Amino acid sequence: MSSVRCRCPWLASTFLMSVWACSDGTAGPGDGDGNSDAGDADGNDEGPVDADAESSADAVTCPDVTATHEILSSETITNVRVSLRMSDQEVALNLCRWTPALPWAEKLGEAAGCRLLHEILPTTETPENLDTGDVTIEINGAATPFEDAATGMPCYRLPTAALAEIQEGDTVRVWSTGGTDLPGFDLTAVVPARPAVVEPADGGAYVRCAPWRVSWTPAPPPNARLTVVGQLDGRQLYVSCQDLPASPQDISPELTALWPAAVPHAEVYLATEATAVSGGDSAVTLRITSYAELAGPRVDIADPAP
Repeated sequence: MSSVRCRCPWLASTFLMSVWACSDGTAGPGDGDGNSDAGDADGNDEGPVDADAESSADAVTCPDVTATHEILSSETITNVRVSLRMSDQEVALNLCRWTPALPWAEKLGEAAGCRLLHEILPTTETPENLDTGDVTIEINGAATPFEDAATGMPCYRLPTAALAEIQEGDTVRVWSTGGTDLPGFDLTAVVPARPAVVEPADGGAYVRCAPWRVSWTPAPPPNARLTVVGQLDGRQLYVSCQDLPASPQDISPELTALWPAAVPHAEVYLATEATAVSGGDSAVTLRITSYAELAGPRVDIADPAP
C-alpha cells in the first residue's frame, strides 16, 4: 500500500503514522499536508540559532541520561478520531489490524508524562479493517454513516457524506451495530474549547538540558496534549506529552538533554482533547482533538554553554 498523505496536523509525514500516533496518545505535528515545517529533510535548518538562546544557555548542567532506543509498535487499532483545527476538520475510523505488528516510532526517553520519539516510516504492508458492523456518527442529532469495512480505505474509513462544521460545545456520538471483530459500542463526547499558546512565543528559544516551558489559555483545559517537533534524518523527532492537567508545564531536562544537537529548530503544538472509551476487552476510544492553531510557534534550540 502506498503512503497516503494525511491531514492529522500533529504527526507524521504519512497517513499510516497518523493512525498510530494520533491513536495511542502520542503525536507528532506537521502542517496541513502532513509535512512538518520544523526543519528541512536533514534536520539542519537554515539560519543561526537565536542569540537569546545562546545567552540563556549559561549555567545549565546536563543530567546523566542515555537514550533507550525502544521500538514501539501497534497491531490492533480501535479509535474513532475527530480532529479540529481552524476551519478544517478530519473525521475517520481507525479500526484495523496489522499482521505482523507495525513499528511506528523509536522511543529515546520518557520522563514526567512525556516521551521523546523518532518516527519510523511505514512499510508497504496493508492493514485489514476490523469487522465492526455498521458505524454511524451523530453531530448534535444529525446522523451520518461511515464507509463499511469492506469498501473503506484500510484503517481510514470516512463518513459517507460531508459533515456539518463541528464546533466547541457540540455533542458527538458514534455507535456501531457490532461485528465479528468488535462488539457494538456507543460513545459520546463534547467538543472541548480550543486552547491558545502563550509561551513560547514564535521565534523564542529553548536550551537543551534545561526545562522547556509551555503555557496556554484557558488553564486548566479539560485535557491538554503537547508536542514539540523537529526533523532528524528526514523523519520527525518529537517530544509528546498527554493528559496535561493545567498550564504551565515544563518538559523535563531528562528529555531535553536527549534532544540531538543536530536539530536546532522545532515547532510547538498544543491541543485539548475529550475522550470516551467503551468497556470490555476490545475497547474503542472516541477521541476529539481541538488544535490551538494550524502552525505552532517556532523556536530555536541551543546547546548549553560549555
